[in-house]
Amino acid sequence: MISQHKQWVIDIFNRASPDFGEKGCSYFDFFGARLVELNPLAKNSKVLDAATGKGAVLAAAARTLDPQAQLVGIDISPKMLQETKKRVPAWVELKEMDAEHLVFSDQSFDIVFCAFAIYFFPDVKAVLSEFKRVLKPNGRIAISSFGKRHSLTEWTYNRARELGAKQELIIHPFDTPDSLKNLLEAAGLKNIEIHVESDSFSFANDQCWWESLWSHGVRAVLEQLSKKNLEILRQEAFARAREIFQSKKITIEHQGIFISAQT
Repeated sequence: MISQHKQWVIDIFNRASPDFGEKGCSYFDFFGARLVELNPLAKNSKVLDAATGKGAVLAAAARTLDPQAQLVGIDISPKMLQETKKRVPAWVELKEMDAEHLVFSDQSFDIVFCAFAIYFFPDVKAVLSEFKRVLKPNGRIAISSFGKRHSLTEWTYNRARELGAKQELIIHPFDTPDSLKNLLEAAGLKNIEIHVESDSFSFANDQCWWESLWSHGVRAVLEQLSKKNLEILRQEAFARAREIFQSKKITIEHQGIFISAQT
């Protein structure tokens, strides 16, 4: 039985899937590739990517692995997986699956990736327990999360709440290195390594930036607003952007926190 929250997550990402990471700029591809680069793979590695989204990590891993290796991506959104299928080699396996309940045998994988998704899971402890279960001895877990939000992004969330939005998809922010380190230590993982990197992503114009918000998790907040309040938010956000960027292109700096550990 799927919980109400998980069904909401499925519905949001089903609707976002055609444009996910495609509007304006794709920081998912950039940070997905970095997560793989920071966790080098042997050519024959057995790899699981949990909450694969549109396959940013899968695509990067596939460039490293031999086609005879095992590379599996799972996601709770069936339509997201349909889009992912278009972006990865045919030998990559895609499965609709809840990361809290992995349908894999014990000690099946050398590494489990989870990029920009750990904060969505209601039961993070269960997820990490499942990751550990399906990993071989001394297997590796590699996770990424966003750090502090850009001021325009934070303003947009706050103003949306003032206009009627009640809830975000994110349950556990995990937006600092310490919060992620504490999480993995509590799960009994060892040899923890942390990297923090930032990069900037520019949008052609205000509308391009606004459309990008609908192509990922922010959509969940925007959908809660009435048509009138959504337009108020859009107009005020454009004004806020002009104030911040002084009529230059909107350029959002995203901070990625990368953390890995062994079982």
